[in-house]
Amino acid sequence: MVDGWFSRPGPLRLLLGKISPDLQAIARGLAANEILELDAILPVHSHYDHAMDAPEVADRTGALLLGSPSTANIARGWGLPESQIEVLTDRKPVRVGAFVITPVEFRHFQFPDPAMRERTLGKPLISEPLVPPSVPLITAWVRPMCCM
Repeated sequence: MVDGWFSRPGPLRLLLGKISPDLQAIARGLAANEILELDAILPVHSHYDHAMDAPEVADRTGALLLGSPSTANIARGWGLPESQIEVLTDRKPVRVGAFVITPVEFRHFQFPDPAMRERTLGKPLISEPLVPPSVPLITAWVRPMCCM
């Protein structure tokens, strides 16, 4: 599964408050898609709308959570065991079942406005476990990775 984001905090919550995974929304999303078990979940980067729910989805499905060091710290903050966390390395293939996933580092979209760019992309690393609820992770990405 890519991202695995089911929580949908509203705009006011994003602007004014702290957010955390919506456990009921995750349960509904997994049930609606008949997902009981996954081999892996891969958030493409560590913004909240990609990585926030991933540790809970991994926990509920037994999946391995693959991602950046920041994604790993999101998982650690949620309490996901280290045995279910794997930090990816640029262009180093990883086998997951019958698939080979090759992560490739790339730059996130660079906002033309310098103030917007700094506000949204200015804090590039989550360097310690991030325990929710927390401020939205829109500023918390590190060298996003995607798969080819």
